Amino acid sequence: MSGWGLKLREKDKKLLLELLKDARKPTGELSEKTGVTRQTINNKIKKLKENGVKFTIWIHPERFNLMRVFILLITRPESKYKEETIKKLKKMDTVSQIHYILGRYDMIIEVIVKDREELSAIVRELQDLPAVLKTEALVVYDTVKHTNESYILKALETLEVP
Repeated sequence: MSGWGLKLREKDKKLLLELLKDARKPTGELSEKTGVTRQTINNKIKKLKENGVKFTIWIHPERFNLMRVFILLITRPESKYKEETIKKLKKMDTVSQIHYILGRYDMIIEVIVKDREELSAIVRELQDLPAVLKTEALVVYDTVKHTNESYILKALETLEVP
């Protein structure tokens, strides 16, 4: 078992590296680059998806006149409140990310909203949750870099597999 939480073999590693470089690469080309059949590529991609690997695009919300906001939360320590809060957060369409964090705050969530009024409504909704003691909203006014690809590529390239 590697530090990645998945059992990776050399061919899995090669496939992941190729997909990180271009997730739209045709199966035939992936087959050629990794040395396995197209059917095996399809099976491996299916397995990766089952293990949480996602193939997606990222759009700058600002380009569509949307606001990207990170909201920091301090929550009650009682787990029953946290579980209820997580369930509610997962159901909110505007919430795109939910993370537990270390430091003065317990959680950070990312929301995408159309305007300040919608943001205010969300903050009020969060403050009404029994687990939430405090909120702080941080509005993103410009995204300079949004990728973890280069770090993951380096880590994957140096990962030793059987």
